Amino acid sequence: MENRKDVLVMLSPVSQPRLQGIAKFAKEHGWNLLVKDRQRAEIPGWKTDGAIATVRTGSPIVANVRRLLKRGVPVVDLTCEMPRMDVVRVTSDHVMIGRLAAEHFERHHFTSRAWFSSGWGHVHALRFKGFTEERPAAKWVGEAPVERVRRPLAVLTYDETDAACLMRKCLALGIAVPEEISILSIGNDPVLSELQPIPVSSIDQDLERGGYVAAAVLYEMMEGRAPASRHTIIPPKCIVTRKSTDTLAVDDPTVRAAVLFIRSNLSRSIGAAQVAEHVGVSRSRIDKLFSATLGRPIGEEILRQRLAHVKTLLRNSELTAMQIAEKCGFCSPSHLNNVFKRETGMTPRAWRQQ
Repeated sequence: MENRKDVLVMLSPVSQPRLQGIAKFAKEHGWNLLVKDRQRAEIPGWKTDGAIATVRTGSPIVANVRRLLKRGVPVVDLTCEMPRMDVVRVTSDHVMIGRLAAEHFERHHFTSRAWFSSGWGHVHALRFKGFTEERPAAKWVGEAPVERVRRPLAVLTYDETDAACLMRKCLALGIAVPEEISILSIGNDPVLSELQPIPVSSIDQDLERGGYVAAAVLYEMMEGRAPASRHTIIPPKCIVTRKSTDTLAVDDPTVRAAVLFIRSNLSRSIGAAQVAEHVGVSRSRIDKLFSATLGRPIGEEILRQRLAHVKTLLRNSELTAMQIAEKCGFCSPSHLNNVFKRETGMTPRAWRQQ
């Protein structure tokens, strides 16, 4: 019978999804778990074979992790807030989180963007890097000057607490959310996201998977095997959209209606003629409106939305090429492959693997 392992879990703040992932692996392997969220000193009377922790600057957890490492106890860190500490890590892909937010705002046609957080550290910098790779954004740390900025504006916040602070200021100033300022957060805590005056859209980091993978990595270490990587990165799961981003940054009502129609009919074989008929204008008129409002013809906008949806499905699903082609309005996987490679320089398969 496999020896039961005693595993210490030190999380601050406690994350229910992370705990669920860790607990699932622990149950599968018969571990004894001790979960500690409030720490001031080393935990007495507990024989620890390994530990999973959130190593954050200023937390008492840091001292306990250093004690464990000094004793040769395997430890897995669930954060990268202290990148210089030599410890095995399983973390969210924070750069990819920023990119996912940028893609979301791009699909909603926001050209003006900002980042807001109450503090700044290594994780903040990684998320901001991904957010601004393709398009620059204002960086607000500590204070959000929303009363002085051009609107409509899309804002990515570090977490739901920052989103709540930003929303409170907007509502106090009479700034409409999401019509004037669209707010997207990170973490997808259902309580913090849903209980705001306007429910907050948020990026699901897939923390449950992160917890499970961290436990699997710790298992290998406790068995005396070196981990495959010193830093395993977990991609975000999806964006959970709520009312705080339920808008398009398009002033022209005809173009807005057309964009919404395109977005809702990506699986159909639609073109400029069908869109023009839906919004009640001529083909030439819709082309002129799109070029004047969005800076591109309607055919280019349809293709842009199709490819954006393809990328979302490649990243966040296990759908086959055939299924993705059907959902995104391509007549066959080969058609999808040819168009995707022409526009991105990569095949869908290579893009997914990357």
